Order: sequence, then structure tokens, then C-alpha cells
Amino acid sequence: MQQRSQTKLAGMLGLGMCSLLLLLHVCAFFYIAHEMVHECEGEHCHTCECIEMCEVFLQQVSGLLPLVIAFLLSYSVCVHSVIILKNICRHTPVSTKVRLNN
Repeated sequence: MQQRSQTKLAGMLGLGMCSLLLLLHVCAFFYIAHEMVHECEGEHCHTCECIEMCEVFLQQVSGLLPLVIAFLLSYSVCVHSVIILKNICRHTPVSTKVRLNN
């Protein structure tokens, strides 16, 4: 029972992290799109620096994206295979108390 609650907690934390990452991704896109037509103040423009930071963030996230997807796919395959194996091993003649008379 405790393993199920730990798995549920890990799933909820993973979902929260993915949601936060998606929100940051969308906010960075919208910020870049909104501020792309700003009036630049020259060499030390704060808006241009923020746009550059958002671009760096998006490049770093997109570089990690294939690694994260590969990890999540392999993790989900492992979890599903464990669940399937538990369901297969659960129903045996001994567990259902079938009497074998030979």
C-alpha cells in the first residue's frame, strides 16, 4: 500500500514539474513575441537582455527535451511492465485455491 502512495506522489510531482516547465516555456514564447517590436534603448537595453535570457532558456530546454522524453518513455515502459507482471502472476491455480486432483 505504501509503495502505491509513493508511486502516486512521484507521479504528482512529475506532473507538477512538467506543468511548470510547460508554463515557463509558453511564458517565454509570449514574452519574446510581445517584446520583439519594442523601442530599443541602445546597447544596454533591459528588454533586449530579457529577450536574450528567454532565448537561452528555450535553447537549453529544447536541448534537454529529447533526453527527458527518452527517460519518461523508458520509465513508463518499466512501470507498465511491472504492473502487467503483477497482474499476470496474481491469478494462479494456487492463489485461486483450485484443487488439482490427479
